[in-house]
Amino acid sequence: MRSDENLKTVRGSENSLGDFGSESPKNSFSGGERDNLFLSDRGEQFYDIAGLAGLDDPGDGRTSSQLDFDRDGWTDLVVASATVPTLKLYRNRIGEELYGDSKGARMVAIRLQGGNQAAAADRTWSPRDGWGAILKISYTVDGKPVELLREYRCGDGRAAQNSKTLLVGVGAATSVDIAVHWPSGKTQHYAGVRPGALVTGFENPEHNPQERGRDHSLENYLLEATDASRDPLATRSKIELSLPGGDVVPEIHVITAMSTHCPSCKKAQPQVKMLREAFADEVGVWGVPIDLEENADVLDEYVAKYQPFYDVLITLPMSERLLVKEHITRTFLDEVTPASIITDAKGNVLHTMQGVPTISDVKRFLAR
Repeated sequence: MRSDENLKTVRGSENSLGDFGSESPKNSFSGGERDNLFLSDRGEQFYDIAGLAGLDDPGDGRTSSQLDFDRDGWTDLVVASATVPTLKLYRNRIGEELYGDSKGARMVAIRLQGGNQAAAADRTWSPRDGWGAILKISYTVDGKPVELLREYRCGDGRAAQNSKTLLVGVGAATSVDIAVHWPSGKTQHYAGVRPGALVTGFENPEHNPQERGRDHSLENYLLEATDASRDPLATRSKIELSLPGGDVVPEIHVITAMSTHCPSCKKAQPQVKMLREAFADEVGVWGVPIDLEENADVLDEYVAKYQPFYDVLITLPMSERLLVKEHITRTFLDEVTPASIITDAKGNVLHTMQGVPTISDVKRFLAR
């Protein structure tokens, strides 16, 4: 059984989204360390919202890429890690929190296609990918002119590439003008673009398949966002345990695989304590010993000595301890401790992760 003594347990700060400005904020993600996510309030202030966003993860992250996987107008993030799970997709829900039903109405999406279609470099045309182009986005809000500069970039992570669709937040603007300065030195202007549109710019207008000779095309960008609730629970794994009853039935359960000889299980207790304090009866917080050689006497001694903040299920039938152990081993290809399984009240598995979930992790499933 493997336990990572270096599994980090210190959490980042959790801040409220309610104080941010009216325009779509630009995010900054920092890797190579305990993950941070900095949210810009119109360039006047930066807030670390890693804990709130769920990005304050103990995994060994290696690189990240930006994309809008559900095409709702908000940039999502993919993080690749050296630890299991090796790939995590973080859906951006800031728009839902701040702007309610105004999905996508505060952005324009931009794609560029350079004029060079040959394999060799060309002094006349820019690379077909359009990388390196500088975009100037101009609009007016409440009578005040706003100008934004963006560089059309491949990506910044280690061996990573962002989506070719660049999203630019434009706040409450009703019309946007875009100037594209191509690497070749050419400049194009796209005027009167409505928010929520996808603009595809063609350095060589003859390459526009919709209207040959026009330097850009327009189409609706937004699609229905992926609705997690459409995923039928019948397709999920199920972990049904003989849990102690009470006056209040928790909406979800956090079941943490642990053992008495796991140092990281002890280090994770401050996080477990925060979960207990934050959710009270809404969430059941349990510890399941997956070392099947640990009997009731060993577990009783452990609980008396260390007083963990989850309820260690000492009397849980061995078959149910084995069920948790097999689920963890199947997920991570190892008997990882601590590792947590989040289930609904009926035992349907909603999420499995290394370590102990953050408050924001749990809130995400309570909100479903």
